[in-house]
Amino acid sequence: METYREMKARQQQEVNALPLGFAFNEQQFQEMMRKLGVSSPDELYRLGSTGGFYRRSDTALIVGTFQRHMQERQEAVHTPAGINISWLEEMIYEEMCNHEYGINCDGRHDVLNACDITEKEMGHPDFQTAWANARKRYFRNAEEKHWF
Repeated sequence: METYREMKARQQQEVNALPLGFAFNEQQFQEMMRKLGVSSPDELYRLGSTGGFYRRSDTALIVGTFQRHMQERQEAVHTPAGINISWLEEMIYEEMCNHEYGINCDGRHDVLNACDITEKEMGHPDFQTAWANARKRYFRNAEEKHWF
């Protein structure tokens, strides 16, 4: 089974290969439209609030890829044998690091969102255990490595 880090790296490569464009001003938007081969903004969809865009004709590919990635993460956590606490803990820890959890110690929402974990799931004892272990590890490493 892939580790969370391995899965995330593979999924990032897959996202990088998608026909996406990013623009944060009018000049970049025009360049991105040329890159994607469209002549009108009506041929594009916005990718959330990321500054990303994709061709409407690529909707199935883009949406399907993100849905598959979420499903892969869910299947890694919810295995036939039950909840994979060690994988869940690793995912939570990695996302705590990615979302600078310790800056205000209130990054819970960002971490849960990145992990596709709901507050309802967090009510399960295995999720609470994984969260507590990841949090202890995060602060232990933060102290040892002088992150803040």
